[in-house]
Amino acid sequence: VRAAGEAKLKEAEEAAAGALKAEKEAGAATLKAEKEAGVAEKGRLDEQVASLGRALAAEKAQLEEKLQAEKAAGVKEVVRLEEQVASLRVASKAEKEAGDAALKAEREAGEGRIKAEKEAGEGRLKEEKEAG
Repeated sequence: VRAAGEAKLKEAEEAAAGALKAEKEAGAATLKAEKEAGVAEKGRLDEQVASLGRALAAEKAQLEEKLQAEKAAGVKEVVRLEEQVASLRVASKAEKEAGDAALKAEREAGEGRIKAEKEAGEGRLKEEKEAG
């Protein structure tokens, strides 16, 4: 009876060990499959991050190019306005000088007329005095 009991016990232990081994192998296979799925998911996510990085880099380059173009246009506009201001200053100076010259000529002509009229008046007065 004892030998039969020991044989049954040994058989039960072997069955339990077999079940434990099968469960361990199943767990290991599940873990391996989950690890492989995680690696695949990580690869997919890494590629997605890289793709987003490339898209952001392209957008940044495009915005920098646009900014440089706007900056260059702004510089050209500033240069154009500075040239226009300089041109207006030159024209204004020339107009002032021309106006000053015209004013001086008128003043000199007026002074000449006044002097001539004064001399003519003095000459008539002298003639009238001598005649009278």
